[in-house]
Amino acid sequence: MELFTGKYKKFEFCAKKIESKTVCKGKIILIKDKENSIEIILTKEIYHFYSVPLEQNKSYSVICENTLLEYTYLCGNEDIVENGVGFLKPNIEEEKYELVDINTWHNSPIKEQFHFIPFQNWLNDPNGLCYYRNNYHMFYQANPTEQKADFCYWGHAVSKDLVHWKYMPLAVFPQEELLENSINRGGAFSGSAIVINDELNIFFTRHVGRKDNLKDFCEYQVKAVSKDGITFQGEEILIANRPEDGMGYDFRDPKVTNIGGKPMLVLAGEHNKQAAIFVYISDDYENWKYNAILLKEKKAVCFECPDLFELDGKIVAVGALMDYTDENGRFRPTKYYIGSLEYANKFQIENEGILDFGLNFYAAQSFYAHNRRIMIGWVADFNEEHIFQEDGCYGSMSIPRELSIQEQKLFMRPVQEIYKLLGEEVHIVKKNNILSAEIPGNSYYLHLEIDGNAVSVQIAENQQEKLEFEWRNGVAEIFSSKDRQEGKRYSVKIDRLFKIEVFFDRRMVEVFLNNGEYVGTRLFYTLEKIGKCRIETGELNNIKRLELRKMKSIWRK
Repeated sequence: MELFTGKYKKFEFCAKKIESKTVCKGKIILIKDKENSIEIILTKEIYHFYSVPLEQNKSYSVICENTLLEYTYLCGNEDIVENGVGFLKPNIEEEKYELVDINTWHNSPIKEQFHFIPFQNWLNDPNGLCYYRNNYHMFYQANPTEQKADFCYWGHAVSKDLVHWKYMPLAVFPQEELLENSINRGGAFSGSAIVINDELNIFFTRHVGRKDNLKDFCEYQVKAVSKDGITFQGEEILIANRPEDGMGYDFRDPKVTNIGGKPMLVLAGEHNKQAAIFVYISDDYENWKYNAILLKEKKAVCFECPDLFELDGKIVAVGALMDYTDENGRFRPTKYYIGSLEYANKFQIENEGILDFGLNFYAAQSFYAHNRRIMIGWVADFNEEHIFQEDGCYGSMSIPRELSIQEQKLFMRPVQEIYKLLGEEVHIVKKNNILSAEIPGNSYYLHLEIDGNAVSVQIAENQQEKLEFEWRNGVAEIFSSKDRQEGKRYSVKIDRLFKIEVFFDRRMVEVFLNNGEYVGTRLFYTLEKIGKCRIETGELNNIKRLELRKMKSIWRK
């Protein structure tokens, strides 16, 4: 298989020996000029990551013996921040690797067009959100080799505008010792980032466990540094041990923050069978001293992905409730707490709520840039609705949300940049007080302002069921036909509803109510290439504004 490097200086990929009792090893050979060669021997049936330096503008022959390659790309290009890596796929007929056109690659009925998704395979928690050297950086939990969770890597993407993202090389990798046996579990779990002296510092959890015993594992906190925002060195352990008696094994996801000019770090876990967030303080972001338990949540046994930040004169804490189901059937909701903080250990809660009244928003993380507090969450498949597709992807990120506090509630509006993607208007048909439309491409934006006491919007449909939003009797709800049959209610109480914004993107929707007073996220798989939207308000006179537009793809150049 021929590989031409062009402007790139590295060939990176994941590879493993094929599963066979008779084959002892696999081999990858890269040959240049028919004589100079690079040889890699593989002895494990578990994917490992490899980075091979190559010369620019050269042709190599790539020979794979008893070996599987996955997630292959070229990098090391000088324009990597502007244009990203070059993903590769083999052209079997012509016996050569070809660069992938991302727009064509992602043009699938079950791949989002204006939400960030991985190039392929698994994605979960957003990590290390920050603004560094004129770019927004988003790292994320990844398994680059399969559409399921396994050994944890950190994927990486950068953006100029929070909307159009470029894929970067894999940034953080599982511990080598874990990859010796497929029964092991762990790798680089979630964490955060902060810029210090023009260097990008990341803080994250190392997890060591086994798949046959998920209750017995070890977690510790580490730090690594990058001088270019792409590659990281100098990993060191910062916090090795759990600080309190009565804690379980869960102790992870460090979020580094700054409150009142004081460096702080919050970690999630459990304490005496209750979800807890722990606070550390520092003077230099290097030496961390345990301070106190910030808050506990009696309803759940464990927090994940904590956050702590200042906003509009208040302190906001955030925690994802692991393996907890609320009274409405909502699995793993993420809660926020608004209050005040004294001496880094006395958090006085004044109000609390859930970040998202839908089902699929989890593991949210925020960061501060350009006078805005911005949050991104993982759109998680908690109902196990994922449809496997060759070269497909599992998981996506929410639209970035700008946060504010109003009326002692956390408001979340779409960042203004997303509206640059609004495309051509869609024709709406009126019949018997019902409005309906068909949307080619099945990615659209609906803006609806009303002055009434009820509204119903059919957002999407597939061959089996429909996805709907409804506000009636002071309750707003996102639901599918199956949700209703199972008695699940993804809802929120809202006495007055005057504005609805719907962002539907082929397999998921985000609904923003009253300029971000409430937000609901829901996955809904449909293979339809033409979307269908239907609106009922009782009387058409109740509609004060109606706008329906196609959404442009972020993957087009």
